[in-house]
Amino acid sequence: MPRILVVDDDRETCRFMDELLRGDDRHIELAHTLRSVELLVPYAEGGSLAELHDIAGEVSREDTADGVRVRALVPARLADRFSRFAAPPSLLAE
Repeated sequence: MPRILVVDDDRETCRFMDELLRGDDRHIELAHTLRSVELLVPYAEGGSLAELHDIAGEVSREDTADGVRVRALVPARLADRFSRFAAPPSLLAE
């Protein structure tokens, strides 16, 4: 069965529904409010990468010579925070 990803507005993070059902979390949005992002975050921007991990929960990452190549689902209302790291189209084709 597929897992459902949801956003916790109070904490601005994403978690899976089965994890939320085990806790006492409230005020969540459905996963359709998430946006898929593909980014290249320079190593010097470690704080932004840490913030992305906090917000997105699960992050696919690959270390490259230019920085960390990242694929993640983030709340749509927060996606603009990371727009400056949008991966160039040439990198996405690899």
